[in-house]
Amino acid sequence: MSSHNRTWPALDVAGLPPSDAPDAHDAVQGDLLEATLTDFDVEAIDETNAAGWRVFFRTRGGRDRAQQAIAREFPGLTLTSVDVPDED
Repeated sequence: MSSHNRTWPALDVAGLPPSDAPDAHDAVQGDLLEATLTDFDVEAIDETNAAGWRVFFRTRGGRDRAQQAIAREFPGLTLTSVDVPDED
């Protein structure tokens, strides 16, 4: 195992309604979250998992600040910090 293996700081976000939710208010929540994330060091957002989003950050500090802001703005969401190995 190489000592230079990189991990990506990420945030798993659960509790978002699906993007095709019939309730317009629910569908907008994902758009609002995405807009909130633009203030942080976001590298990518994986929305393909039915359980929620995985948001990748450039730095752990960016992830931690985003987690605090999202927890304040979207109290119904479940947020989990993870470090994802770079699969290159």
